[in-house]
Amino acid sequence: MLARSAFAYTISNPSKFGTVGDVISSVIPNIYYVAGLIFFFLLVFGGVSYMMAGGDDKAIGKAKNTITAAVIGLAIVLLSGFVVRVLETVFGVAIFG
Repeated sequence: MLARSAFAYTISNPSKFGTVGDVISSVIPNIYYVAGLIFFFLLVFGGVSYMMAGGDDKAIGKAKNTITAAVIGLAIVLLSGFVVRVLETVFGVAIFG
């Protein structure tokens, strides 16, 4: 016995994305916003931890490491975007749209 056809509504264009590259191109700008928020919260957390350390060298060290990690993380995200743009210019291709 053959399967019966379902006469349901046909979706003409279920996705605005044609390829995986299109999906990545739409996600990349949002990564900068998320990275900025994470940086801000880590910076505030590190600053509050530093103020609340109360002279404890171990707590001060952890707070400084948190602030340092936040700055390094943001630098990595921003530099990676810069490197991609340079590679696009050098090789004449569009990597992310």
